[in-house]
Amino acid sequence: MAQANSVNYDYNYSPDIRSVVWTPAGRLTFPVLYLNSDQPLQMTFDDLTGDFKYYKYRIVQCDANWQPSSLSELEYIDGLNDIEIRQYAYSVNTRQNYTRYQFSFPNADISLTKSGNYLVHVYREDDNELILTRRFIVAEMNFALKAEFELLQGIFDKQTEQKIKCSASSDASYTDPYNQVKLLVLQNGNWFSGEMLPPRTVVGSTLSFDYPDKPVFKGLKEFRALDTRSLRHPKFMIENLERYNDGTQVFLRTDVPRAGKMNLSYPDLNGNFIFENFDNPLDTMNIDYVNVHFYFKSPKLTNDVFVVGAFNNWGRAAGTTAMKYDATRGYYEGEILMKQGYYDYMFAESKNGKLDFTNTEGSSYETANNYQCILYYRKFGDRYDRIVAYQQIGLPISGDVQRDE
Repeated sequence: MAQANSVNYDYNYSPDIRSVVWTPAGRLTFPVLYLNSDQPLQMTFDDLTGDFKYYKYRIVQCDANWQPSSLSELEYIDGLNDIEIRQYAYSVNTRQNYTRYQFSFPNADISLTKSGNYLVHVYREDDNELILTRRFIVAEMNFALKAEFELLQGIFDKQTEQKIKCSASSDASYTDPYNQVKLLVLQNGNWFSGEMLPPRTVVGSTLSFDYPDKPVFKGLKEFRALDTRSLRHPKFMIENLERYNDGTQVFLRTDVPRAGKMNLSYPDLNGNFIFENFDNPLDTMNIDYVNVHFYFKSPKLTNDVFVVGAFNNWGRAAGTTAMKYDATRGYYEGEILMKQGYYDYMFAESKNGKLDFTNTEGSSYETANNYQCILYYRKFGDRYDRIVAYQQIGLPISGDVQRDE
């Protein structure tokens, strides 16, 4: 149910909606479905009001630029849209009450018949108000897509940047391949990191996207880690804990800038997160929320500084605020309500609407990152953008998250 202020990207419309997970069932990876496959996506989210509400979801197809496609839903949906979310559970023995909702898609009620970009809208049944939107893609894998890392030369900063080289081929007859085919490469599943590219050259059935200066990404650094899975035995990054009847305050050790420092390779989740409670691991409804206090020691920077990661949609989640600068102590500080778990995060400046890690984290070509390569194709006469190939390169997880024995 689209509403006047709806957006076509990942967003929570209510501050009470938290901890949204939208991934292939049982996997911590990019939300992709394959046409005619039985591997579903699964969504979970928490409503912090703690009450039960009737929620529904609907599926909306979009074009390559995330605008609603010209197809009617009867043309891309098999079954019924606007499905009630029937699975829910209440939190148990938590200081922050919440209700967790869950559904899997596709299912017996609804499936998709076309590839492409899609949005899932979750809304309240009683007033049709949106509470969240999430992106996902459906791929049909009709093109052979080859993606690989390319050795940097010439104009590039070989110490800080990573370049992806892509080519594609198929039996399709292209009438205008430079306008019909587009490639999008994302870094670590961040939809705001990519740039849409037409083929650079076309030779026979092979399309090359080997531009001399793109797609190129700053390698960044391995992500910083936050581990709140145990409040009885807190991890080293936690300086102090204060537990009250109405909530828990978690104070982290002070972070410092990593720009100009040697790159260190260690396991991370490439920006992602998981929810767990080691103090009561058998009960998934006993995972509490805590107020996490972040500190970043730095001279005052020109732009606002944010804590970012997939957990807050790279700083674009509703309610995300800039860290405050304490000139007396010489550091930035910020507070975020977060569900117990393991999180990757970084500090970034917001510059002209984009994240800038130059002064806060720095960058290295050696950093392990994921890259999602998505190939779009609009055949002559089609009224929607198909996704005809998808490939991920890099390491999904650069190492296992350390778990207590």
